[in-house]
This record gives sequence, structure tokens and C-alpha cells, in this order.
Amino acid sequence: WEQNGQEHRPVDLHHRREMGMGGAFTNPANVMPVCRTPCHEWIHSHPQEARRLGLLVCEGDPEWLELGARAWRNR
Repeated sequence: WEQNGQEHRPVDLHHRREMGMGGAFTNPANVMPVCRTPCHEWIHSHPQEARRLGLLVCEGDPEWLELGARAWRNR
């Protein structure tokens, strides 16, 4: 997509449930391609709003278990 005359290409893989929190790298529901600037940086610098938009999933959220690596391996 384009913003302010700049083209933004997806170059990062964003994990909605972060890998350090047990998120599955191979689960398509957990991984989304995003541009680095401003997209990926915005997600991590605005965690509450990103969570509200479903871009971040935290423990206690409805999708938490299904985005986990263990749940994905057991399918």
C-alpha cells in the first residue's frame, strides 16, 4: 500500500501471539506479513490499540490458546 507517496511492502512477519510467549511460527492465523515502518513498529509501540484491533493477542484473549505452538502441532 502507499502512504504519503511511499510504498510499503510487507517485509516482516508479525506474530499476533509473540513467539516468546509460545506463539506458533507456522500457524497462518498467528503470522501476518507487514511492512516494517510504520506498520510493524506501530503495532509494538501501541500495544493496547493493536490488541483492540486484533493485531496482538495476549494471555486471556479468546484466541490465545489456538495461536499457541502446542495447539498448532496437535492439529
